[in-house]
Amino acid sequence: MVGNSVQLKHHLGALKKLLTLALPAALLAAMPACSWLPGFDDPQLALHPYYTQFEVEGRTSMGSPLIDLNDLGLGDHESDFGSGVTYGDGFSGLRFDVLLMDQKPKQTETLPANYGTLMGGDSVRSEFKMQAFRLSYTALVYEYEHEEDEWWVKVGVGPMLSYQEIKFRVDSTTSTSFERFKLQGGIPFPAATLAAGRGPLSVTAIYAYNDDVAFGADFEGTFQDIEIRANYYFEDQDITVFAGWRRLDLPGSKAEDGFRVDADFKISGAFLGLELVF
Repeated sequence: MVGNSVQLKHHLGALKKLLTLALPAALLAAMPACSWLPGFDDPQLALHPYYTQFEVEGRTSMGSPLIDLNDLGLGDHESDFGSGVTYGDGFSGLRFDVLLMDQKPKQTETLPANYGTLMGGDSVRSEFKMQAFRLSYTALVYEYEHEEDEWWVKVGVGPMLSYQEIKFRVDSTTSTSFERFKLQGGIPFPAATLAAGRGPLSVTAIYAYNDDVAFGADFEGTFQDIEIRANYYFEDQDITVFAGWRRLDLPGSKAEDGFRVDADFKISGAFLGLELVF
């Protein structure tokens, strides 16, 4: 009976998390039906595949003092991939992004303190995996165009909803011992977008900030999502090439295997991609 009660509680908790995320996601996804909203008067669909060189920095603890991720074998830039879809007028509209990271550095480090069941002095290496989904809507609130010099500026604001699942593992290379934990949950953001350009060249900056509000999540603290991107449009091919930099701050805390886990993941790096309009 106790086992059934625990299972029921787990399933109800998972359902609550799903419904909490599904409601704002459904509201955002339904926006294209409102043609009066900015971006949906004459919308176009665009695909944005991109290549990343991101690194994971920060600190973590597992019943121990906080340990720098560099001391656990992380910290180098590694290659990963992502993709996005936009539906709107090129500035206002919906945007959905997926970022997949699977980092398994080969270097080993000496553990400076106990970490869960791992002992200080052990030789260790780490593994970081993340699936990150981001759904946002941007509405144009200010626009200026200098007709003589042909440059322009646009400002937009709107809601953003992200969902992350992070799996982190530390393995001892001197024994078969290991520790691992998972952080997951949804984070809502208010976001602001600034874009400026002239001719085929433009620059876009996105800033999203949240002070400790998350949905049924293992994440807690101050969250940020910052993106700066340069775009160049090739008119004959109807293709835009973009390159930029992104940073995600994702602090979290939970109980795992009898230990309190704290983590402060800071993910950042460069990306390069294409925008294909359909």
